[in-house]
Amino acid sequence: MPRKLIKEELRFFQDHLLRLDQEAKRLRFKNGAADRLIPDYVKRIHLGHGKEDEVLGKFHVDSKIVGAVHIGIVRDIAELGFSVEEEFRGKGLGRVLFHRGAEAAKDMGAKQIYTDCFVFNKAMMGLARSFGMDIEKEGTDAEAVIHLSKIYSQGKGD
Repeated sequence: MPRKLIKEELRFFQDHLLRLDQEAKRLRFKNGAADRLIPDYVKRIHLGHGKEDEVLGKFHVDSKIVGAVHIGIVRDIAELGFSVEEEFRGKGLGRVLFHRGAEAAKDMGAKQIYTDCFVFNKAMMGLARSFGMDIEKEGTDAEAVIHLSKIYSQGKGD
C-alpha cells in the first residue's frame, strides 16, 4: 500500500523518477529534459504538517519506490502527478495511487483535485475518466478536474 514519505525519503522518490523510461518522464513532466530537472523538482517539495506538498510512494524491495503520486496544494485545489515504473503498470497501482492521493488531498484541506497531461497519455486519461473527472482538451493538452465531494458521493473514493 502506498504511504506518505518523510523528507529523508525524498531521495528514493528522486531515484524512482530518474528510473522512469524517457517516454514516461516526458508524459509525467510534459517535457523532454526531465533528467536534469528532476533533482530541482524534488528539492522544491515541502513535506510535513501544514505544508503544501505530500508524496505517497509504493515501495517494493530495498527501499525502491515503484509508483508514486505527488500532491501539491494551492489554496483548496490539489494537483496530482503520477508515476509508475514500467514493470508495475497495468496492475491497478495508478488507481490505488489515485485513491490514496484523493484521501491525502482531502486531509490537506483540498476541495477539488486537478491533473494535467497530454491527450495521448492513455493511462492518465483513462484514470481521469474512471473517476468521473471533467476533462478539458486543447491541442495536445488535457486538464482534468473534480470536486472531492463528487468522488466520495459516487463511492469512487472508498
